[in-house]
Amino acid sequence: MSESLLTKRLEQIVDAENVSTEHVDLLCYSRDASENVGMPDVVLVWPSETRQVSEIMKLANELGVPLTPRGAGTCLSGGPVPARGGILLVLTRMRNILEVDIANLQVLVECGVVLHDLNNVLAPYKLFLPPDPASGEACTIGGCVAECSGDVRAVKYETFRDWALGLQVVLPNGEVVETGAKTLKCASGYDLTEIVAEAI
Repeated sequence: MSESLLTKRLEQIVDAENVSTEHVDLLCYSRDASENVGMPDVVLVWPSETRQVSEIMKLANELGVPLTPRGAGTCLSGGPVPARGGILLVLTRMRNILEVDIANLQVLVECGVVLHDLNNVLAPYKLFLPPDPASGEACTIGGCVAECSGDVRAVKYETFRDWALGLQVVLPNGEVVETGAKTLKCASGYDLTEIVAEAI
């Protein structure tokens, strides 16, 4: 499939203003805070909901086009760099804080929520999400989970993976699965949240 046809199909999923093939955009998103560089050779896409992510994953899978998910790109690992080209799926527009459950010390957020913004919401309750990467003012929760971000507080509070009670995951075929439970300990079946966090 040609680049123009792929772009057209992606625009049908997320609208034209959320898709870019402009060289300057591709260049800006070709690296993270590491020395790794990889240009997306097809397109940048900014979804705003899980359904769109699912449709994009189905399309990429159907066409055999490489796809790389990306948050804020503040990490030092090269994780969000599109090493094989293809589609770069930028998740920073999925930034809603869906639920703040003070009684149970839990929050439900989309993957593009910035850590600093979340902690600002929690501050009036004298709560915070303890892992504190140096990029806390810019990094996203989804990126922190994917990179298992940690910092000097990790000695006391552990890393991001240890704070994720559950995840909503879009598989390569577009299927959406939910993992985990709203409890600190869930011993029924496999710990899929931990497995997914390890595998990302």
